[in-house]
Amino acid sequence: MYLINVLTCRMVDVIERSAVCHPSAFADQLRDMGRLHADYAGLSRDSVAAASAARASADCYAIADRIAADNLELAALSFGERLQAFSVAARLQCISRLLQADIAGRA
Repeated sequence: MYLINVLTCRMVDVIERSAVCHPSAFADQLRDMGRLHADYAGLSRDSVAAASAARASADCYAIADRIAADNLELAALSFGERLQAFSVAARLQCISRLLQADIAGRA
């Protein structure tokens, strides 16, 4: 079992827990999120929003690929990658939105 204290942990701790405890589910959910972002990028009429969604999609797929290759280096995650990975990992661990905001504030 991999325990973390959600009252003191950081985003990388939540990401690491998902990568260690359920890597295949984590990678699958990241790919699903990547598809959602890609779909939005394709449908958006706002070029700035579409570009942002395309970057988020690429970040999700990049992290999922690194997890699948067992090559996830948390220190090397970009800010966008860290945000996407944390969002998915927190949902997989049933961390509430309010607590997610608190953890994200600790960076």
